[in-house]
Amino acid sequence: MDAAHKTQVGQAQSQDFTPEEAGQGSLTFAFSVDTTSYQGRKLAATTRLFEYLDDQEGEYQILIHSHNVDLDDAMEEVVVPTMSTRAMDISTQDNVGSAVQKTAVRDTVELFSLVPGQEYLLKERLVDRQSGQEVGTAQIVFKAPLSQDKDKPLVNMEGDQKVALPDIPLDASGLAGKTLTAFETLYKADKGQASGEPLAVHESKIGSYDYDTEADEDQSVHYPAVHTSACDRDSKGHEGQARKDAVIVDKVVLDNLIPGAQYTISGTLVYQSDGNGHKAKDHVLLKEGSVSRLTFTAQKPHEEYELTYKIDASGLEGQTVVVFEDLLHNDQKVASHADLSDQGQSVKLTGKPPVPKTGDRMHPVLYGCLFTGALAALAACLAMSAIRKRSLK
Repeated sequence: MDAAHKTQVGQAQSQDFTPEEAGQGSLTFAFSVDTTSYQGRKLAATTRLFEYLDDQEGEYQILIHSHNVDLDDAMEEVVVPTMSTRAMDISTQDNVGSAVQKTAVRDTVELFSLVPGQEYLLKERLVDRQSGQEVGTAQIVFKAPLSQDKDKPLVNMEGDQKVALPDIPLDASGLAGKTLTAFETLYKADKGQASGEPLAVHESKIGSYDYDTEADEDQSVHYPAVHTSACDRDSKGHEGQARKDAVIVDKVVLDNLIPGAQYTISGTLVYQSDGNGHKAKDHVLLKEGSVSRLTFTAQKPHEEYELTYKIDASGLEGQTVVVFEDLLHNDQKVASHADLSDQGQSVKLTGKPPVPKTGDRMHPVLYGCLFTGALAALAACLAMSAIRKRSLK
């Protein structure tokens, strides 16, 4: 029975028996119950003892003993535990993960309706949400504390018990754009090993199944990804004039954001080389205007922004500048796009105006030649017309 609601759970069981010794006997009953609907509840067994009698009217039963549920007697109850979990990245201390450095995922589990004094084993699997691949595991053995009531030490404690699983270390450099989810299973423990079937399971379907629920988000850590594409504002391409008022625009594409979370894009313009054709080892900053920042609150998982860099590029003819973009959360770098050899992040500065990127690819000089030719042809036509008029006279 559900001890609190006094409703029957599962099918009633009965056995006929004859005591081996007068006045004594014991029986074992096995109940098959799907406890997934009863997590956090207490189940208890009620018993009734009947005696068979036989007289001239035939065989019949009489009730000789009845035992109901005693809510204060833990020996009569089967407690169905339940739990809630919260996974986080140790760098940011929340569900936004850092995909640029070695980090770890920490899972804290809140457990309800444990049996005081009982030893338990809690197992965790860290799974890639998209592929279902397991990326790490952890486990811990613990004992539920006894009640502070000395008169009733086995009565379940009010409230909850929090258990922090060991951190699962990760090299997160390959996790950009991915989401990791923690799955937990609780067992009764015997000498540090799992005993019997799971008592409680906190998992959700992944892959092609519907997985976007608020409860699942508490179990998940999202690793953002950032991609950028820089161009000269006037040419709209990867070449620009090295002039005093040069403007470089960088389009930043972000994925796997958590709606409602606050992020900061921090961008920097650097030299690609040291001026002698060698890559700049220290990523030397350009002049004033080479740093740009934008703080925003994500509205959806995929978002795009533009950062503008206004610099004095006079004297930088022949240099190539590269835009580095970092994504920050809770003052921690969580994603980065910084590659000196990436042409998409680069703008080459030249001493002459570059060819504008428009729908017409014709060079401006060619336009001038055609215009001059047209004027010459018109002048020739007018001259020929004048000569004809004179000859007619």
